[in-house]
Amino acid sequence: SGSMQIVFDTTYNKILFQNPAPEIIGYSHGGFYGEFLGNRHEALENIVADKYFGWGLSEQNIVQNRFMINKPNNKKIKSIFLVGSQPINPLINSYFSGLDIISSEADYFTKRILNDNNVNFTYLIHPSTDKENIQLDFDNQSSFNELTKVELDTGLYIIDRPGQTVLYRCIYEALPFVLIYNDNWKSFFTPKFLQLLELLESKGLLFWYSQKYDFLKNITCYNDGKIFNKYLFTEIRNFLERG
Repeated sequence: SGSMQIVFDTTYNKILFQNPAPEIIGYSHGGFYGEFLGNRHEALENIVADKYFGWGLSEQNIVQNRFMINKPNNKKIKSIFLVGSQPINPLINSYFSGLDIISSEADYFTKRILNDNNVNFTYLIHPSTDKENIQLDFDNQSSFNELTKVELDTGLYIIDRPGQTVLYRCIYEALPFVLIYNDNWKSFFTPKFLQLLELLESKGLLFWYSQKYDFLKNITCYNDGKIFNKYLFTEIRNFLERG
């Protein structure tokens, strides 16, 4: 299991009481890790583990092994997708410093800017969201599991907040993406994550709220036939794999 919730599972937590104590090796398993300065989950895992490996944003790293590593190709965009986020609550907010602020601002900003500028997009519901018991105010909704291979491969994925495991899926499965973040969130991020964001910004893959018109222009260009360059994936992978 990749989550620290295993400490509540007797099948796993018995190993914590073995004598002699076993060597425990921890690995990142998704978003948030290496991104937030205040990540209580990550802090606990580092304390419990004798060795800990991230996906490129930690002191020790491995190449992520959760997603396929696809050969990059130039991509022509046919659909725009807004990546949905995990529903939050006070408990989840307490694990990540700044998450409540980020979630509130992203929920308001991204939907408004896309709708106000008549961007045709589909909202991708987060896998932890119960579709039957939640009302989402989006005209077009789907999920990753419902996309065909062609739809998956020719979409542009808008990621509007940190902590999204989809970012790493896009990088390694060679799925076109773009980030839209608030400039004010930088104080919540680790130095290494800020370096990654600087790289993404330099490649036209990250826009700040203060650059919202450039962000919209970029999406329009892809809708009009601009090609997503395959070499972008290679450069980002190289950054993560250098650690």
